[in-house]
Amino acid sequence: MPDSPEFQFFLYGKEHPVIPGSSLWYSPLPVKRTQIITGNSNSGLSEIHLGGYFTAARSFLEQDHFKLLTNAASRLAKRLISSAQIRTIGICIKKHGGFYHPARVEILGDDVSVSCVLNVALSEDGAAWIQKEYHRLKRLTEKYPYSYLPEVFGIGAYESSHKPVRMFLGEWLEG
Repeated sequence: MPDSPEFQFFLYGKEHPVIPGSSLWYSPLPVKRTQIITGNSNSGLSEIHLGGYFTAARSFLEQDHFKLLTNAASRLAKRLISSAQIRTIGICIKKHGGFYHPARVEILGDDVSVSCVLNVALSEDGAAWIQKEYHRLKRLTEKYPYSYLPEVFGIGAYESSHKPVRMFLGEWLEG
C-alpha cells in the first residue's frame, strides 16, 4: 500500500499526459482560452508554466494529509473516504479563460471514483473574483441545497514563479 496517492497530470484529456520534467511541463500557460501552447512564442502567455500550475494544485490538494480532498470525496460519495483509500489523483486542465484555468480532479481508489473542479486563478482579474465567487457559492449552497448549485469545499493560495496562484475546490457538474 503506497504512503501517498499517485498524482497524474493531463492537458485537456487523458490522451495528453503532462510528465514532470518534460518539455511540456515547462511550457507557459495561455492567458486566455483562444491561445494555444505552441512553445514558439511567449506572447500572451502566463509567466507560470504547466509544471508550476500542477505543483501548486498538488500542494493545495495534499495539505493537512489530504483533508480537503478526503472531505470533498466523502461529501460526494456520501460516505467516509480516507486518504488510504485513494490510489490516484488525476489533475486535468480543461480550459483557459480570462479569470480561471479550471481542472477536473479525479479521485480514484478502493471503491472510490469521484470528480471535483479546481478553479485556478492566475490573472489579476481572476484573483479579484475567486474569493468573492467562492464565498457566494458557499452561501448559496447553504441557503438553497439544490443539486444544480455546485458545492464548494475549500479555498487557498500558493506561489509559483513568485506569483500567487489562487484556487478553490468545488463539485464537478456532469452534463
